[in-house]
Amino acid sequence: MERLERIEQLKKGTKFHVMNRDIITSYEFLCIHPHNESYILAIESMSQDAKKMHIKSLMEYTAVYVGDYDVSFFREKEIEYYERMIIDLKQRPNLNK
Repeated sequence: MERLERIEQLKKGTKFHVMNRDIITSYEFLCIHPHNESYILAIESMSQDAKKMHIKSLMEYTAVYVGDYDVSFFREKEIEYYERMIIDLKQRPNLNK
């Protein structure tokens, strides 16, 4: 799997996944929106609803990956996320002292 960096990575039928902490939402790319090129249309895999997604927002979000769903890949990303959270928590000042 690779990180989405250019909209040209998406062709009709390409699967991509948006990871938000431990929630992964999978989509299938349909097309650039026919009336507004700032958006794409994609089918959300669980509901089969067509979603309009803003390209700039999608490209700025760091956890968007292209390719077939790989449970091992996302498990590793989830572990990395929680390891960063542990480090962050350990570095916070203790306000009760």
